[in-house]
Amino acid sequence: MMSRLRWELPLVVGPSAGRSSLLCSGCYNADGLSTIVEAGHDLGERGVAKKAPASGQTRTRYQQGIIRRYYEHRDTLMLQKLGELVGDLYLAEGKARVRLWERVATALKNLSIPAERIQHLVESDNPTYLANLLQELQSGGGKT
Repeated sequence: MMSRLRWELPLVVGPSAGRSSLLCSGCYNADGLSTIVEAGHDLGERGVAKKAPASGQTRTRYQQGIIRRYYEHRDTLMLQKLGELVGDLYLAEGKARVRLWERVATALKNLSIPAERIQHLVESDNPTYLANLLQELQSGGGKT
């Protein structure tokens, strides 16, 4: 059984409208001919070129399930991310620390923490306050 191939980078620039394409010598289309595939296209199990999904196109049930589960567990993911960021904040200095606080603010916003509380935490630049809030959130409170 042939594995699925995915070409990401163009190897040959095609003449049509400056679009990138590549020649896949190991893959053949339904007629048994070697295929020329646009960059970013998916080659199925039989080597038949399939177009990559365009934006606005419907998603498969599998993709919908992945997206649904992400949003169902978003709070848990954000709490885990905050836990990692607390440790990083204790070790970071300078510009890296500023970037980490920006990521903390985004994670807290995703957890529906009030903007005033987020602003106070970021301005205090004290990871201990964030660790206390994280502990509070993990115990079930903390949104006020």
